[in-house]
Amino acid sequence: IGSVDVGGMTRDEARKAVLDDASVTFEKISFGTAEEGFTVDGDELGIKVDAASAVDEAYSVGRRGNVFQHLADSSRSYLGGVKVDLDASYDEEVAKSTLEEQADTFDQEPQNASFKVTEDGKVEVEEAKNGRVMDQGETLANLEGALKNMSGRVAIAEAAPPKPEVSTAEVQSYRPKEVIGEY
Repeated sequence: IGSVDVGGMTRDEARKAVLDDASVTFEKISFGTAEEGFTVDGDELGIKVDAASAVDEAYSVGRRGNVFQHLADSSRSYLGGVKVDLDASYDEEVAKSTLEEQADTFDQEPQNASFKVTEDGKVEVEEAKNGRVMDQGETLANLEGALKNMSGRVAIAEAAPPKPEVSTAEVQSYRPKEVIGEY
């Protein structure tokens, strides 16, 4: 179930093992990378794990259906195991609110290209940079996927980046190329 091998355990042992693993995995949820990401407590997001239904599903492997289903389940179990997904839920309103707050920090305005003249008279062009915008809906979908896969890491989805008004090529075309006067 998830990343926990519950083979040979009783239902209570399996439920406890799954809940223990989930509490460690979902203690902190990391969004994005260390440089541009953020971390939220799993409790703050209201993450709840339905270990009982996953354990019941795992326990039914080899015990459900007709004799052919029994044989198929037993064969799959013996050859490589049977993976049972764990159902985890979260408080969607809290998650949306958290993403809105974090988007203010994550989002970046585009930077126009510009130039400056150095002390020795050379002209340096500072390149334009695209902005950055968090796609909150897609990031929320990534959270759902991470919970389903028993992962505490969520990728931040980015929307189309806003473009600067003045491009590097424009500045390159009109920047001064030679000294035209001194005083």
